[in-house]
Amino acid sequence: MVKNTIRILLLAALLTGCDAYNELSSIGANAHIDTVWTFTQFNVTEEGDTIDSYYYYGEISKKIYKKISANQLSSGFILLRNVKYWGTDDLIHSYRSKESDGSLIFRIEDIQKMELIRTEPIAGKGQEQFKGEVIKETEVDTVNTDVSILSNDTGTETETEKTPPSPPIH
Repeated sequence: MVKNTIRILLLAALLTGCDAYNELSSIGANAHIDTVWTFTQFNVTEEGDTIDSYYYYGEISKKIYKKISANQLSSGFILLRNVKYWGTDDLIHSYRSKESDGSLIFRIEDIQKMELIRTEPIAGKGQEQFKGEVIKETEVDTVNTDVSILSNDTGTETETEKTPPSPPIH
């Protein structure tokens, strides 16, 4: 009887200490089959209160992208599949290796900026693969999505054109 009471109190404290609905909602949204390609910047707080920035291309659930961009989902986890990144040689590399299937999971709260990408980035190529690839927010339907570009930037100007993402500055 005492054990059950302790378990119930512990579970209640755990669920009230976080946004349980958002956490559970993100799990279901990640399982959605339709995906979109994004270029995402994550700012992750590390030990010692330092913030490390990570920049990745990856496929994410279209459903989770819609929820995040509509501010319906602000916490939980996001699964990036077929992850690619900019190397120090200014070329795109696949995250997939003998040890990794090419997927990464981040907290949604760590997203700083997210951009839709029209096509899958090609590993081994650099910025030249994006020449002529300008994504306009009004063209979103032509990329087979009906979602807008998401950014946590606090700038007040609105952009009608987005150029392809540039590699992060080292």
